Amino acid sequence: MGKAHRGGELPLALNRYAGLSRMLEKNVYYLAGLVALEQWYRYVRRDFFNGEELGYLVYNGALDNLRLARGERFKRLKAVAEKMPESIHHDQSDTIKNRKLEFYQNIDEICRVFEDHQNLPSANKHRDSFLEALEVGKKDEDSDYIAVIQGLPEAVSTKGTRWLDAIVDNRCQKAADLLPAMNLFGHRKKGEC
Repeated sequence: MGKAHRGGELPLALNRYAGLSRMLEKNVYYLAGLVALEQWYRYVRRDFFNGEELGYLVYNGALDNLRLARGERFKRLKAVAEKMPESIHHDQSDTIKNRKLEFYQNIDEICRVFEDHQNLPSANKHRDSFLEALEVGKKDEDSDYIAVIQGLPEAVSTKGTRWLDAIVDNRCQKAADLLPAMNLFGHRKKGEC
């Protein structure tokens, strides 16, 4: 096992948030994924639920769960943001202080990025193309959701992936634009979340 380590005391510094940018990236990406999933439910899954007994209840329940998941994430992010003014006192670097202050000041705008359901021309182009091809797939199958989706040709699946990716990329970019000091997703090419 190796030798025993010496005992000692280290000062405890609460609310340092050394990995704040990474934590925010993960949360922004998660929230963007929820927006994309909600769009999938609204434009794709809804029609499949309509054909089932009590399908509208299941559909509405799914949308409610997505709304609740988004609200819970907002709550957690706002709780972290509220700790930033205190956390700044532990930092030596002006860059880190500016990042934390920027997060604290923009948390409400960040949350709004994931609430609006604005039209996204780049995403809608892919969506419309995908939905047209999906309609053809529905006619060829027995309208069983899994059978229809699994039976889509690769080119059609790619259109659906591009649609959802465009939504995620757009939301990630909007959040990153609100927090320029954080350099969110800076290690990726522009447009890639």
